[in-house]
Formats: sequence, structure tokens, C-alpha cells
Amino acid sequence: MPQATPPRPARVLVIEDDARLRDLYVEILTRARYEVQAVPTVGLAIEALLSEPADVIIASPHDVVPADLLATLHGIAPRLPVIMCSGIVDDELRRLATDFGVAAVLEKPVDMRRLVEAVRQAAGRTAA
Repeated sequence: MPQATPPRPARVLVIEDDARLRDLYVEILTRARYEVQAVPTVGLAIEALLSEPADVIIASPHDVVPADLLATLHGIAPRLPVIMCSGIVDDELRRLATDFGVAAVLEKPVDMRRLVEAVRQAAGRTAA
């Protein structure tokens, strides 16, 4: 009887301008068995999404305002779960997150267990 091919790991695209955090997210998520690509800007994230679709995005860029980022991502992939990481989580960010259906909003410094759990839940949304 042929063996079933194991499912591919969920692809996570990380948008983080801080190289140390970007590397940490990649390390933690790779250990959690996700396929991870990380970029420092939204422009590079758009290129990455157009060349190889992701299952989940973790976004923490400082090169655009959150509303513009979410509108751009929603325009490219409206059902793609987004996890926002920000040093300032205020009512405006929460409202934007609700308006755009953001999967999770995490305040920096991000607890890595919460990040992995948020990715797991968001990846489950795309599989459903």
C-alpha cells in the first residue's frame, strides 16, 4: 500500500524591519515546523506573495501605516490570515484589525509561545 505524502508545512511570511526580531521569528517558527520567509519591507512582502503564496502573514513593518498595510494585503489576498505585531496596541489598531479580519494582534515584546499559537490557529483557518 503506498504511503500517504505528509502535508506540507504551512508557509509563513514575516514582515519585520528589525533584523534581530526577523531572525528570531524565523528561528522560532522554523523550530515549530513552519516554512518561513522573512522580509524587511512591505514592498518585498508583496513580491514574495506574488511569487509564492503564503498561508499566514506576520506583519510588523514600520515603513507603512497599519491601515495602508492591511488594505494592501487585503487587496492581494483577501482571505490570507494576518497577525499584527506592534509596540503600540491601541483602540485604532484594534478597530483596524476588526475591520480587516486580522487573525491576531500581539503587543511587542511578543511572547513567542503566543506567536506560535497564533500562527497555528491562523494556519488552521486557511485549511478549513
